[in-house]
Amino acid sequence: MRRLGAIVLAACFAALGTGVLRYAHDAAHAYADARGADARGADARGADESAPAPQHDETNCDLHALLKAPLVHAGAVPLLVLLGLFVAFLTLLAPQPVTVRLIRRIDCRGPPACAF
Repeated sequence: MRRLGAIVLAACFAALGTGVLRYAHDAAHAYADARGADARGADARGADESAPAPQHDETNCDLHALLKAPLVHAGAVPLLVLLGLFVAFLTLLAPQPVTVRLIRRIDCRGPPACAF
C-alpha cells in the first residue's frame, strides 16, 4: 500500500511522456465531435456544410495547450549548456598539489626489555 502513490505517479509520468495521454484526449474529443455531428443530423459524407463540427485544439481546450507545451522552457537551455561547459572546464584544470605527510614508521615500542 505504501508504493501505490509511486506506482500511480510512475504510470502518469509514463502516459504523459509516451504521448498516450495526448492520444486519449484527442480520441475523446473526436468521439464528442462525432456524437455532436450525429445529434445535428449530419450524414457521413459531410453534406451538412452549414454547421461544421467543432474542432478542439489548444485555442479552446486548456488540456490540449498543456499537453502540447514544452516541458523545458527554451530560455533556460542556453544557461544550462553554459553551466555544463563551465563545469567541464573546471574538471580539466590541474588539481592543486596536496602535501600529504606519509607516516612511514609508527614510533611506538613496547615496555623496555629486561636486562636479566
